[in-house]
Amino acid sequence: MKHVIRITFDELFSPVLVFRESGCLGEIRIKPGDKVDLLLARERRCIGFVSKGEFKECPRKALVKGKKCASCNAVDEETPCLKCNGSICLAEEEKRLKCSEKNYFVYLAAFGGSMLKVGVSRKERRMRRWIEQGADFAVRIADGLDGRTARRIEYALTQRGFANALTGKQKISLLGSDKKRTREELIERLEALRDCFPEFAEKPAVIELSEYYPKLEHAKPTKALVGKSLGNKGSLLFLEQAGETRIFDLGMAVGRMVCEEKSLSAYL
Repeated sequence: MKHVIRITFDELFSPVLVFRESGCLGEIRIKPGDKVDLLLARERRCIGFVSKGEFKECPRKALVKGKKCASCNAVDEETPCLKCNGSICLAEEEKRLKCSEKNYFVYLAAFGGSMLKVGVSRKERRMRRWIEQGADFAVRIADGLDGRTARRIEYALTQRGFANALTGKQKISLLGSDKKRTREELIERLEALRDCFPEFAEKPAVIELSEYYPKLEHAKPTKALVGKSLGNKGSLLFLEQAGETRIFDLGMAVGRMVCEEKSLSAYL
């Protein structure tokens, strides 16, 4: 069976489910208008780990609640970077050298209401990073940094109440938020930080991202990855099911097997 190990996006920001089957990697692409019919197993199994840039299968195929078992997480070469707060670099030499390049920036992304996320990305990933996350607005607040400096700023902002991650459930709850108020909240919070962070850009441009998403804001969540794709807002996939618009959080597919059976009654 196909084991979904990650979600990525194509050049037009449509979602791609990357899976492993019989030791090989494959993709399931979901574009607007596509009919989707994927039954996912209830349980999750460890997605494995990254070694020398390659995805490796979990040797135990462990059942997990998240994405990885403790053993795979411990040997994954990406783990030190994901946990980095800029104090000590525990990454391998190649990643350490890449991190020393002044090619990183710190951003704030707004998803609705007062929910703001702080993050770090590389310059070439600027727009993609925000759209793949499904942000409504985003702004670069510090640019031209090495990775550790960027992570230190990110960590400092998390200590001031900014989130460094949002769940799919949180993003769904924020759909339909007033866009004008969301933008104002982003600007107000940024202005309040300026005295503490002189390295912030003086007048950063606030980028609106709504043009990249379908004009759908109100829909009920669904546990079934079935129906006609109406487009996506980051990992939130809008589906037409029995004449209704529903939302499936694709993050919930990671770690699960795509089953062959077509019995959907337990999921709808």
